[in-house]
Amino acid sequence: MTRIAKLLVVFVTVASLSFAAFAGALRFGGPNWNELANHDGLKKAVAITRSDTGQYAAVMRVSGDPVASSMNVAEVVTKSQAKVLSDLRNELQDISNQINTLTPQQSSLKELIAADRTGLEKHAAAWSAQLQNLAERIATLSDELAAKGSEVKLLQDELIELRYEVLRLRNQLELLRDDLFAAEQQEKALQNELRRLQEDRLRLERRQEQLHQQLGSY
Repeated sequence: MTRIAKLLVVFVTVASLSFAAFAGALRFGGPNWNELANHDGLKKAVAITRSDTGQYAAVMRVSGDPVASSMNVAEVVTKSQAKVLSDLRNELQDISNQINTLTPQQSSLKELIAADRTGLEKHAAAWSAQLQNLAERIATLSDELAAKGSEVKLLQDELIELRYEVLRLRNQLELLRDDLFAAEQQEKALQNELRRLQEDRLRLERRQEQLHQQLGSY
């Protein structure tokens, strides 16, 4: 289960408890705290137990951290709900911090990609001109080979070297294009991550506002 899915479970849990408390208040003049303490939704996040002496205790299920301990079940349930809300705010703050961290990184990456693209275009233009010159030189040498039998060996050696140089330049050009493509893919991945985190933050903020409205009277 992803982190956002877990947060949604917490939202549903606390919202369910709030609705139950509201229903109890309408029907009986106050919340049924014992029922809320044993509500399945709350048990997903907080474990509430009652000792033989009537003492209620609440601990977080994941971390085992104590939340509250009291003879008053209403106090334990209320503090448990407050703890869930506090953890939710912390999760929301963590996501906001990640977005704030990634945003300047995205800007820096865009600048680097722009600089790399400019450099690649300059190199590509220069190497393309060199390739054209080399191609023309190869064609000239090929013609000279046919006309100058005595210089065949020297011209052949030069022709081989020129062909190797063509291959080397082409390989370097391909490597630069691969680097640019990798940088662009990294930028796209970063943009997708930022978009996901921003959507998560918006969903959490909406649910947080709903939860505050539901719990405002308790």
